[in-house]
Amino acid sequence: DIVANGLRFELMQTSTQIPYPDNEFDSILAIMVLHHVRAQDQQSILHDLGRIGKRLILKETTYGLNAMDLEVSSLFMKQPVFERFVSLGIKKQKLAVSLIDLFTNAVASGWSEMSLPFQYRTIPEWKEMLVRANFDLVDIVILGFDPRQVTPDSRIIIVADRKK
Repeated sequence: DIVANGLRFELMQTSTQIPYPDNEFDSILAIMVLHHVRAQDQQSILHDLGRIGKRLILKETTYGLNAMDLEVSSLFMKQPVFERFVSLGIKKQKLAVSLIDLFTNAVASGWSEMSLPFQYRTIPEWKEMLVRANFDLVDIVILGFDPRQVTPDSRIIIVADRKK
């Protein structure tokens, strides 16, 4: 077991089973993790996260954004590069976030071993997966490009509660 600041961390024994008991946590925070999980394992992990926690706060990279969405377009004044990203269209957006993440992980951070291809999801795909994993969506916030990141990419925060 690893303990940091009073929190116990458990190493996963399989790629889909999280080694914590049912209802162990009120909230689970998953930051920039799930796009590195194999596509066939993402749904199982979401189910397991719902088993161990009541609320899931998910920060992830996304693509497939549309300039006609008011929440997306409201970011353009603050994030001109994000406006250019959104104008690329869905296929090029996915390619762009893949290249940004590969650079960030392999070159900037030195992590050469990672699951490829990355498993990004559009907002509708994340919604569908969470609903299938027995979550109710509470909120989705489009962050756009986070200027605090070395290599910013298109990010969202999704808050979902396990169905009662």
